[in-house]
Amino acid sequence: MAPLKQRDPSIEHTTEYEEFIEKLAAWHEERGTIFEREPKVGPRHIDLLKLYKRVTEEGGYDAVSDTKGNKLAWRRLAAEFLPSNANITQLAFMVKSAYYKNVASYEIKHFHGKEPPPKEILEDVTAKGGDLLNRTLENYVRPSNREADNLMNGNDSDDSEDGKTPRDDHMDIDDPGSTSGRVTRALRNAPPQRVLFNSEMSVGRQTRHSANHGKSSTPDEFSGHHQANGTYAAKLLKYEPQPIIPSKVQPVQTPQNAPDSFKNMASRVAALKAARGLKAGIASRPMAPGTGFTGPNIYMRLLMSLKSPLHEEKEYALHHLVKVSHERGDKYKFAEFPSLAEALMEVVLAVGRFYYDMAGWQVCYAVGRDVSEEVDVLDGRTGTSNLLEKIRALAEKRESDELLPTEDSKTLNQICEAALTLRNMLMLEENARYLAKLPLVKDVVVICLNLPLRPSAMEIRYYGLEMAEQLTRYYVLETRDPLYVSLIGFIKSRDRGSITTALRALSNIANEYDFAINKMEGISNDTLAKVVQMASLLSDESLKLAIMDWLFVYTAYYPNVETLAESDLSLVDLVKFLVDSLVYNPRLEEKVYQAKSSPKVVPVPEDPPLVPPDLLEEICATGDEREQSSAWMKTCFVEDPFGEITQIKLWQAYQQAFNSDHVPPGVQQRHMNAKDFITNVSNTFPGATAQVLAGPPPKYTIKGISPRETLVDLKGRPYLRCLWSVQDGYKVRACGQHFQKQLPLWQHVARDHLGLRQISETSFTRDENSQARNTCFWSSCNKRIGTGPGELLNHIETHLPDSSPKWQTHISHNLSDSSSTNGTGAATFTLTKKLVWWNTPLDDSPAAGISTAAILVLFNLARQLPRVDRATRQSLGLTPAGQDVDMKFVGKNESLMHKCFAGVRDEIFWVAAHNRSLHVQVAELVALVPTGGGW
Repeated sequence: MAPLKQRDPSIEHTTEYEEFIEKLAAWHEERGTIFEREPKVGPRHIDLLKLYKRVTEEGGYDAVSDTKGNKLAWRRLAAEFLPSNANITQLAFMVKSAYYKNVASYEIKHFHGKEPPPKEILEDVTAKGGDLLNRTLENYVRPSNREADNLMNGNDSDDSEDGKTPRDDHMDIDDPGSTSGRVTRALRNAPPQRVLFNSEMSVGRQTRHSANHGKSSTPDEFSGHHQANGTYAAKLLKYEPQPIIPSKVQPVQTPQNAPDSFKNMASRVAALKAARGLKAGIASRPMAPGTGFTGPNIYMRLLMSLKSPLHEEKEYALHHLVKVSHERGDKYKFAEFPSLAEALMEVVLAVGRFYYDMAGWQVCYAVGRDVSEEVDVLDGRTGTSNLLEKIRALAEKRESDELLPTEDSKTLNQICEAALTLRNMLMLEENARYLAKLPLVKDVVVICLNLPLRPSAMEIRYYGLEMAEQLTRYYVLETRDPLYVSLIGFIKSRDRGSITTALRALSNIANEYDFAINKMEGISNDTLAKVVQMASLLSDESLKLAIMDWLFVYTAYYPNVETLAESDLSLVDLVKFLVDSLVYNPRLEEKVYQAKSSPKVVPVPEDPPLVPPDLLEEICATGDEREQSSAWMKTCFVEDPFGEITQIKLWQAYQQAFNSDHVPPGVQQRHMNAKDFITNVSNTFPGATAQVLAGPPPKYTIKGISPRETLVDLKGRPYLRCLWSVQDGYKVRACGQHFQKQLPLWQHVARDHLGLRQISETSFTRDENSQARNTCFWSSCNKRIGTGPGELLNHIETHLPDSSPKWQTHISHNLSDSSSTNGTGAATFTLTKKLVWWNTPLDDSPAAGISTAAILVLFNLARQLPRVDRATRQSLGLTPAGQDVDMKFVGKNESLMHKCFAGVRDEIFWVAAHNRSLHVQVAELVALVPTGGGW
């Protein structure tokens, strides 16, 4: 058998093709859209370069998609790229979609020389029709899902005229008896009108008997069930519908056409009443309440009462609506009670006559009427775009709110109850979705938000803010939208509750729509400064959280970060505040556990530790010589039942500690004689006893005490011991000097062990003739660090304890010795470790609250600031080829990333180590920041 012929490749990877693909990739990266380099349609990949050339030869995407002037164009193009494919009608839309998603915007920019529509109405929506050159946010309507389904089923909109499928292409009917089947999944042709459907039994499935004789079956040859079906089909063919019998119409008797029937009606009624025992002329009594028909339910009663023009009925309805909406809001939905929302808004709109010189707001639903010039009229069909201008044009009343007429007070109370009912019902998601579709609702909310600053209007303003918080998630608000402008104005308010609710409403804008971006434009520098200042100075947790959520939405849009960089607001202070918020209201958690290894046996030191001058000064200030010696022994020795030290060694250590070379100037020295000192040992340590061991010569010892390895102060707190290895003759031992704080210990290592010259409290330099090596001799480290002293000093900090007062933690520097020994002169130490965490609150498993919101804002800044730096570098001409955009600028032009994040490096790492609730998110932040922060 001959080998199969290999199919030609779909794409020729020439130099021109690769350059074109790279240009497309850069273009989509700039637009922020997804780019598919080799889209696959059916069995083959599409060459975007060839497709671009063919479409531009035809005049562009709009020309090819014009169903009237260039019919079936996409099908012809698909046949060129997918030859010998039977499903070309279905694949035509896929070829069109591949060009639409990847090349259409590039064609508009580089072929037509125009700006393409935003991605929200181009790449993010389906490829329907054409006219991309004239598509805008105002005139574009998103297509329904039905079109996509029709196109994928073979009904190509570009192959049709006026949205209908051509009869010649999709309505072909197979010949009876055809075995080839239909090529496409097209619609079946409807049978002719007024002609009954024929089952066409003559072309039915053959039976075994007929198959054996080599001929088709006929209705006469069927037996049993087949004969019955054939007879029934014959009857259907002969069926004729019966003629329609006209209905009999009987005239209704009225006093005009049948006066004789109504002559004696009064006498008949009187006789009927007499038969029932009722006197003539007395009407029957009404049905007592609670008997017979109970009437509509409470919900329908409230709706009917609300529509009533009677003041008492409305008062009854609103009084109960407040209670029902609060307690049973899930049972009272706007969709189930038509016109309920309109009736409530009509009551709220009556607020205009209380505060403005007007009769009240009027709503117009007429088609074609222009209400933009009518000050007191609202457009109920599309919404009032110039509502703020109308409100500013109204003359405000100067009447006092303290004393109102009785009727006005009742009406104002009804307005508040109607607004409260709307607010309560909007808390249900179904009601919020329903009201968001009514343009008049937005106008009502704007009117409530812009009421005058009077005590009587504050309640309605609060209800308007809470309604806006629930509705904005279903709105896409532009910068000049009256609702957006009104909410921005509330940020400058002096009321914390209003500011908090307004920020939440702004953060919720368009949250329910994936295609819309909450750009949050038009924020002034004063407003930005006030928001950040409130977050850093006020202790209101709900306000802080609302500000953090708003900052997250605001910084997610790149132009807003540019505005922040150009404003007077310090981004460095903002980042520092956000990093401090990563540990907001932490919960302290401690865990102490023993090491898995067996207890470590540490030899007891031969000599007691040397007391530093500051501690010696405290010891000398305790009292007389007896108290001084006791204090010295407690700091340098520990009671040990198996310990032992010679009396002469203890006496020499005491004399050396209180030598004039060690005692600070001006401190009074009091020495005890040897006999009294040895006696005082038993007074200080009750378990210690003086003994004389027989032998030539006799040995005078003290049993029951051992020297401490780590010095403690008068309150029992351990000092920090220098563990730097030094040469002592033929031995290597630890330095052993003790310090009370971390900084003096670090300075001691740099100055005395590394031989560095101190410039300031935290700065050291190396002299030219210094022979010090860059090796760490702390305990058993022995690591060679870098080439300069700075890196070695930074490394030494890792050996020192964490004594930063900012986080209020202190880790024990040395192991604490126990009171047990092994009886051989060596003390036994139990290796324990204490871990301390400062965890922030959790919501189920993820972190929640202000700390989580703060790190989300930091994520946005870490992603957006490099783009700002890139633009700044290009404007200054500081972008040489191959240089990373995140490197520091030359001279004073330092990058924003380095300014903002370099100073908070230690705090971010501290949060990663001590906050287990956020350690994953902080690790991701660290991965983003190093390039820009210069870490």
